[in-house]
Amino acid sequence: MPDRWTHTEEELRRYFSDPNFRHARLRGDGHATKKRRGLVGFFYRRFRDPRKAQAALMLSVLVGLILLGTLALGLYVWSLSDELPSFQQLDNPTFELATIAYTADGKELARYARQNRTWVSYDEISPYVIQALLATEDHRFYDHWGIDLFRTASAVTQTILSLGQNVQGGSTITQQLARNLYNEQIGRAQTLERKLKEMVTAVELERRYTKREIIEMYLNTVEFVYNAFGIESAARTFFNKPARDLNVLEAATLVGMLRNPALYNPIRFPERARQRRNVVLWQMVRHGYLDRDFFEAHKDDPIVTDFRTSAITASIAPYFAEYVRRWLVNWAKEHGYNIYTDGLRVYTTLDSRLQELARQAVDEQMRGLQAVVDYEWSRRSGFFLGQDVNLYLPQKNYEPFAYYWSSKRDTVDQFIRETEHYRRLVAGGMAPDEALRQLRADRASWIRSKRSRRVWRPVL
Repeated sequence: MPDRWTHTEEELRRYFSDPNFRHARLRGDGHATKKRRGLVGFFYRRFRDPRKAQAALMLSVLVGLILLGTLALGLYVWSLSDELPSFQQLDNPTFELATIAYTADGKELARYARQNRTWVSYDEISPYVIQALLATEDHRFYDHWGIDLFRTASAVTQTILSLGQNVQGGSTITQQLARNLYNEQIGRAQTLERKLKEMVTAVELERRYTKREIIEMYLNTVEFVYNAFGIESAARTFFNKPARDLNVLEAATLVGMLRNPALYNPIRFPERARQRRNVVLWQMVRHGYLDRDFFEAHKDDPIVTDFRTSAITASIAPYFAEYVRRWLVNWAKEHGYNIYTDGLRVYTTLDSRLQELARQAVDEQMRGLQAVVDYEWSRRSGFFLGQDVNLYLPQKNYEPFAYYWSSKRDTVDQFIRETEHYRRLVAGGMAPDEALRQLRADRASWIRSKRSRRVWRPVL
């Protein structure tokens, strides 16, 4: 029978008195491990398998870092609380609305505003506008609570991969509304602080308002160009129609401008605006709002605008509109109103139909007087045909203003030097004498261009 005791007394003593020695013997490596203390020792004592102990340790460290980061982020957001919109501001946002003056027959005479804005309800906005907005700006709008985590993560990833060269915003419609409403508190700088303010405010807005109300507020606060604020003013500025009547192409054009109103201005950059409109139309196709056949049929269509600026000089009766403005300023001071922000409706005595007849009469008379001036200053003698302007209208084979242009050289030169065209040529590096010579040489087109810009208005 073999001897069962293969250990010395010293080994037995160490086995029962030294746990590390005992564990090493059980593993069979014959070496005692160094005793682990603290958090590491805790996990090694809890798990017999070292791999499980290491995995548990790494997971605990990761969770701890996440909790620590969350706590730090929460404390940072709390430190910004004084700079966020107050509960009262969130519940009662303020908007600047334009005062609109109407003629006696219900036509719009003029608008008085720092921000040309007319508020319209959700139901007064073309459904094509809402579809284009959702497809382009936030197609998960009805699925999030103010922050789209997928979009935010994607924006952060793209920004990091591009090394900051292609900064992605990832803002939802609600986050953009937060910027529009509370620009002073939130700002527009591309910083982490601004983004956190925007997110917190967006969540608060989602708690207080329905999705329809958020879309309505957003479309009434977005800024376009030519001092047009909101979809209603933009529709009337670029297409001379209310927002409810916008068709698909017009809606896509305006929604496309939201990315950069100046860059995609259809008046100044029609081709660029068309390309951007097509991007919006394609997004509508992708998200099921539009058939691909419609897109293919209309993607080459030019943008057809009916531009009408809100400037008072563009009114059907600018002098009368200015008189109304001055009267309103005095009236508003006495009654505690601000005509530029309070959205008043003013009804005047002017009849647009009579105004148009008066304008046509003046235009016809001025056309005759212009013919008299053109003919009589075209020659040195024999210029007088009679008292009736109709004698001058059918005259041909003469060069308007030819004699004046050659005989009043100093006056003509002074006039040319005061023009924007002359200043632009000189600023571009052309010598003043050369610029003057070039503009004098093109007398015919110069006179035609100047005359075509004249808009005669009766003083009423």
